[in-house]
Amino acid sequence: MTAIMSRTPWAYSGDELPEDAVVVPNPMVIVEMLSPSTSSTDPVWKLSEYSKLPSLRHYLLVWADQQQVAHHCRSDDGRIETRIVNAGEIRLEPPDATSRT
Repeated sequence: MTAIMSRTPWAYSGDELPEDAVVVPNPMVIVEMLSPSTSSTDPVWKLSEYSKLPSLRHYLLVWADQQQVAHHCRSDDGRIETRIVNAGEIRLEPPDATSRT
């Protein structure tokens, strides 16, 4: 399984991608905007599928209709920890990045 992501340099681990690449083979971070029509079904099955990617450290779900982010983070021992963020910063380590809600 591969994930479609931005070409942000810290978003994946691996060789530099070609200019026209749209698939990232080893994503470290996946950020997804949820639409109101899919926000009740997408998060469950996508978390299950994305957690199978060994390179993935952070999966962020952003609600389009409210100021809320679900941050799923894989710890060093492999556990997936989830927190809901309504305001403030979200620290992504690795790859040493910060996002603001």
